[in-house]
Amino acid sequence: MDYAALEQFLFQQMSQFNTAGVSLALIADDQIIWARGFGLRSIEQSLPATTRTIYPVASVSKSFTAAAILQLAEAGKLSLDDPVEQHLPWFTIKPGGESIRITHLLSHTSGMAALGSSERIAGALSGARNDFLPLVTYADVPQFLKGAESWTVGRPGERYMYSNEGYMLLGCIIQQITGQPHETVIRDQIFQPLGMANAYYNRADVEAYDDVASLYQLTAEGKRLALRSPYRELNAHSGIVTNVLDLSRYVRMYLRGGELDGARVLQPESVAAMQTARVATSNGAENGSRFHYGYGLLNIPDFFDDTLIGHGGSIGISTSFIGWLTQRKVGVAVLMNGTGVPTEFIGIVALTMLAGADPYQLPFVVNEGYYAPLVGTYRTYMNTVEAQVRRQGDFLSVTFKYDDYRSVTTALAPDIITRDYCRFYTVAFGSRMNVEFHIREQGQVDLLYERYLLRKARS
Repeated sequence: MDYAALEQFLFQQMSQFNTAGVSLALIADDQIIWARGFGLRSIEQSLPATTRTIYPVASVSKSFTAAAILQLAEAGKLSLDDPVEQHLPWFTIKPGGESIRITHLLSHTSGMAALGSSERIAGALSGARNDFLPLVTYADVPQFLKGAESWTVGRPGERYMYSNEGYMLLGCIIQQITGQPHETVIRDQIFQPLGMANAYYNRADVEAYDDVASLYQLTAEGKRLALRSPYRELNAHSGIVTNVLDLSRYVRMYLRGGELDGARVLQPESVAAMQTARVATSNGAENGSRFHYGYGLLNIPDFFDDTLIGHGGSIGISTSFIGWLTQRKVGVAVLMNGTGVPTEFIGIVALTMLAGADPYQLPFVVNEGYYAPLVGTYRTYMNTVEAQVRRQGDFLSVTFKYDDYRSVTTALAPDIITRDYCRFYTVAFGSRMNVEFHIREQGQVDLLYERYLLRKARS
């Protein structure tokens, strides 16, 4: 593999998206074959990101909770087909009159819509928002869910609806069955057997460590704010803090069928169960989705004649990704102290390179290269009207500034994307309206929007 090409790609992406720090590790032949830190773990102190730097892994934590549930199933202490109320008698939500089963919680098919509790709590604890929700411990979960009976979208098993609350319930089940805190079970049954010596849940453990990432939020104006890590007891869905070296040990365990260095964490059948595609994540999209969900893990079939298994995570101020190819036995772990370039983007590009394939065959990489020239400030003849084009994930937005008091922002969805012509569309007065970009020689870009021809200002 050409590591220099990966470094160049990452450097370009971090520069474009104003990313502070990234740590990355690649796995092949059952070993870490390459690992590096990029940028800064602390801008204020000018401290570099390293492979030892610990970051919150956010929703990658869900796979650890799923693994702990599978361990309990192996021990005969539960069945994945058990109704939730069998273990949590206070739980009364039954979408369509049917019981939600543990298998539904694991695969995000419970029929419950996401209730937004994690977003609100994490925002308050990090300092990103002022309102708070008194959902602090697992003992608070029954009261929080008491009014959620009508917030369902179908019978259990019918559709995919990603749910942090579903994984809170799994944490409740783990505690109810074992009589121990969820984090203690994960530490004793997963961290310790795998030798993940620098994987933590608690603030005191993190603060005692000597290589901790500061966490940053980019505002809408592009300013970087340093925020706090949102520690909380409710952490079955998003609570682990660790580094890419320890995460690589976790990935290696899956690549080895549930065992690492003589310690068996999961039986091969449980590993297979977690990785099996159970539901498409498209929610009924007309063309379906390449992405499927298993138990705490995503499944992307037909990935360069292989199957990609993994999971990403984000709490806004820290993002993560783990992934591996089941046939080639290669993997990646990525951690970042902020937002910007998606860690899934970095991880999938790295896996593509490990597979010996060209990353520019990936649609989102192609679009990334084609979108970049479109972003910027555009003006009409004699600068009479100004518009700002920005990247918003897979979309663009265009903001027209008519005067000092009036501006209008419109989202643009992609339609035709080529190197010299890109067509997007929006909706105006109930009808589709095309928006065109023409990329001329010498880098000139023309924007045709409704009645206007605008030209991109030279940087």
